[in-house]
Amino acid sequence: MGNAVKYWDSYNVIKRFGGNIYFQHITVVWFRSSERWMLGKGRSRATVGGGGDFAPPAVHI
Repeated sequence: MGNAVKYWDSYNVIKRFGGNIYFQHITVVWFRSSERWMLGKGRSRATVGGGGDFAPPAVHI
């Protein structure tokens, strides 16, 4: 039950920031914008997450 509350909280934050957004429309730019939005709402960096520069994982073929 503990994780369900966290997931529900995250879902509600996403809805407030981006409305009804499709998963494929969530990009790095979207995440950074949502971080700035949450920080502007008074949330702490620890609550918002992220820790600096985002480097996508390397893809090995």
